[in-house]
Amino acid sequence: MQLNPEGNRANLSAEYLAQLAALPERERRRFVQGEYQQAVDGALWHLEDFRRAAAITPATRRHVGTQMRRIVVAVDPSGCAGPEDTRSDEIGIIVCGVDGAGCGHVLADLSRRDTPAGWARTALQAQSDWAAERIVAEHNFGGALVEATLRGLNPNAALRMVTASRGKAARAEPVAALYEQGRVTHHGIYPELEEQLCQFSAGGYHGPHSPDRADALVWALTDLMLSAPPAAPARWAPTRFNIGR
Repeated sequence: MQLNPEGNRANLSAEYLAQLAALPERERRRFVQGEYQQAVDGALWHLEDFRRAAAITPATRRHVGTQMRRIVVAVDPSGCAGPEDTRSDEIGIIVCGVDGAGCGHVLADLSRRDTPAGWARTALQAQSDWAAERIVAEHNFGGALVEATLRGLNPNAALRMVTASRGKAARAEPVAALYEQGRVTHHGIYPELEEQLCQFSAGGYHGPHSPDRADALVWALTDLMLSAPPAAPARWAPTRFNIGR
């Protein structure tokens, strides 16, 4: 049972509410929103370290999108059978971009419990809404079924299938370093995603469930900021022929 200050606003002074709003993020989440988070020794991320910009709305999405040099939608699949399958992990679906200065941006968290067709439609719709360059999907869970599900809905979708050859913490560390350098901005607050990130340390992931949202974010920012950029399409040039007389 939770009773947060927002639900008791009528009995609290404006000064006290202002003091709560001014707390550091970890304390604000605990004392204002009732979200207690166990600190992890040697955590790769800390709540107070996230850089933030205004949350994106449908009215501002296009403007923000035009500021990005590249945008991808990353998918971390699971064995979830549908919204009612609470025993399975969620499917992580994260939209990220990189701007002209090489800085990363977390634009949307669309993670969900859904059927394979349901989450595939969500990912493909996000690719369309954001004019994303491609969908980056982890190949490990379900193998070819993940690609087949996406291709079944859109045979022409731009996909990149990735394989986890290293452990989760090893993949997360280079992305955490980007945050330490101040090169990643979150557009809005993503409580579930950020809680998962803060449960990572160099020794592994310490959360109670799989870091589905965090895994998707790591795939997205790795593709945008830590991988070789996609090759530019070859320029067409006319071919000269020596025609004999």
